[in-house]
Amino acid sequence: AMGNHDALLRVFKDGSKYGVEVDRWPYATESAEAAFARWFAHPLNGPEVSDPRRPTYKENVYSFQYGCVKSIVFNNNYWTSNQSKLYGGSPEGYLMEDQLRWIATELEKAEADPSVRYVFLIAQEPIFPNGGHLEDSMWYSGDNDVRARVYTDGKLVSEKEGMIEVRNRFVTMVSGSRKVAAVLGADEHAYHRLLVTKDVPVGIVEKDDKDNNGKIELTKKETCSTLPGLKFSTWFLVSGGGGAPFYAEEDTPWNSYWTRKADPAERRRGFYYSSQENLLMIEASARKVSARVYNLHGELIDKVDDLMGSAGRR
Repeated sequence: AMGNHDALLRVFKDGSKYGVEVDRWPYATESAEAAFARWFAHPLNGPEVSDPRRPTYKENVYSFQYGCVKSIVFNNNYWTSNQSKLYGGSPEGYLMEDQLRWIATELEKAEADPSVRYVFLIAQEPIFPNGGHLEDSMWYSGDNDVRARVYTDGKLVSEKEGMIEVRNRFVTMVSGSRKVAAVLGADEHAYHRLLVTKDVPVGIVEKDDKDNNGKIELTKKETCSTLPGLKFSTWFLVSGGGGAPFYAEEDTPWNSYWTRKADPAERRRGFYYSSQENLLMIEASARKVSARVYNLHGELIDKVDDLMGSAGRR
């Protein structure tokens, strides 16, 4: 999956630490998306961009099937801009409407295909960060004003849905597919495993933004609601432990739901975190699909013997 370290940027000094960073143009030849397609040979079955002025999705958004496993690779580092509010583009973590619709279609195809037993969705930015990237990923400390912006008729126009709304829409969509084994991510230099159920608080802007400023601010004691529309529980696995520095675990509403449980086995059942360098391995058969995580010494860090059964997807 395309990540933030695959970015090719034009950078302009503005006195800040990083300056203004935007995807390189011309998009057809110099963008991060164009370079990614040149360097890697990936399927060409990704979505068409709804706005031809934007970079392509070809070979950075795609799906493939290996045996009974279908993998849906999406790109939440698309058309990167760290100043989308001022100059347009898309912040890290955001998913545009055309890509969301494509993901929904791919899930529907998988549901209807008897040769597909398990589905994995793969991207770089964590859907639910747990250490090191709470200020970005698909959370941005609860700031729903973070979103893509596009020039239309000479004016910068915000996308309809903000980051938290897009994240919740994606999570609800994934929970509706009985074949989804897990959503895989990286970016945070650690390993963590989170089970999101209908009882896990994740945050809904319409309910939790008490002062109507577009943010769920936990520092102001605003709370996070659960998502009522979840059909199945879903595993979210992040394996980003190949990089340095290593990130420590941080408290979030979703991991605290599990870590505050009195029963150690119940705590471990729904959440686990390790800052060790790690390798995540998936094994699938007609009977079950499992996950095992090893450190560089070959020691087993974590395992889930039955991803589907442990999430109630049997």
